[in-house]
Amino acid sequence: MIDGVNYGRGTGGGSVDMYGGNIAGNVNQLVNINTDRFNFTSYGLHAESLFRIGTIRGGAGANFMVPQIDFLTGPGLPAADYILYGNANFYGGCLRYYDDQPNHRLNLAAIDGYFRDMSLNTPPITYSLQGYPGGGWDHPQFENIHLYYNQGTKKLKDNFDDLIKFDRAVPPKIDRQKWTATLTPTDYDFGNIKVGDYILGAPGSSSKRFYDQGLNPNVAPTLQIGRVTRKEKGIVYLDDVGLNVFTESGYDALYISRIK
Repeated sequence: MIDGVNYGRGTGGGSVDMYGGNIAGNVNQLVNINTDRFNFTSYGLHAESLFRIGTIRGGAGANFMVPQIDFLTGPGLPAADYILYGNANFYGGCLRYYDDQPNHRLNLAAIDGYFRDMSLNTPPITYSLQGYPGGGWDHPQFENIHLYYNQGTKKLKDNFDDLIKFDRAVPPKIDRQKWTATLTPTDYDFGNIKVGDYILGAPGSSSKRFYDQGLNPNVAPTLQIGRVTRKEKGIVYLDDVGLNVFTESGYDALYISRIK
């Protein structure tokens, strides 16, 4: 909707403010801007079936005031590997999926931002693979967050999710037509993986080939290999596969992202 990087002078468009707006119909992303000079602010935006918010570069950051956003989801559709790249704060409003699935999580990893007085559908994915386990990753902060589905109207508490590294005998197999995947882990890890877990992957140096050029190839982006839907005869079945999950191999490591 607003691209200040690829169009015009390419200086970013960070001085633009959005007042209101009603966007629907599978829009790819809201913004691709550079805030080196000015902050970007959005007021009262409504967006339905949005794939992701987009990329916000620069030190001035961004603020989203009372956003009402429903993210795109459904069988046969890829998941957004990131909802937002950059620094932004969110006040009031709602970010969620409409599919009423209690284990469908927004990927908010690697966001240096504040979420306050809002509603989310479920606890999000927050731990970035960049710098794990020694620290150094950006981690979003939450205050007065209400949840719709898996915890009713209870507020989101601190330290609610975890990241667990595991070994696998066979690399994941990706079906990029149906956006599903299968994983054959070791016997130990098969027993440790649970339905509803998200499998995350950090691509290796030989696999930095991304469909989405918004991903920075010089870091270890937190790619969604998929969400565990069932386990059967030593095979783990996944849906909600990320857009940038290309290859069956080439991951430095795989991780379980789980609600504690």
